[in-house]
Amino acid sequence: MPSKPGGGSEWTIDSVVAQLAAKVAELCGHDEGGVEEPLSSFGLTSISVAELGAFIQTQFNYQMSALELMTTASCMSIAHGIIHGRQDERDDQAEAEEDGALEAKLIVMGEIQRTPSAFASAIEDHFPRQGGNAQVTVPCPGRR
Repeated sequence: MPSKPGGGSEWTIDSVVAQLAAKVAELCGHDEGGVEEPLSSFGLTSISVAELGAFIQTQFNYQMSALELMTTASCMSIAHGIIHGRQDERDDQAEAEEDGALEAKLIVMGEIQRTPSAFASAIEDHFPRQGGNAQVTVPCPGRR
């Protein structure tokens, strides 16, 4: 979990929610609304959403898409992502590394085969042979 700047104790859901709610209130000009309400209900502009995203990135080292901030995210869901998302990210990375190792083994062993599409033309249709003497005409600009 992330540590507070200055080496203090670790973040809690409540402390992160409080900081996010304060930032949202600052950006939209009022502090009405619950922490579980979508941020879209606060009337944030695209510039405010960009500022909020930058705040979350710098304050908590956590990245969220502007689309998510403008549609489904709430202060509570962001806080859960910040606090609990760290472990999920580590688990996902470990899984990806394991999957990558398995895929690498398959490639080395030559077990991955590509089947041509039933809709694809044969290669000969794209590059017809012309009796071994193919003529190529290359136009030169300025010459006729």
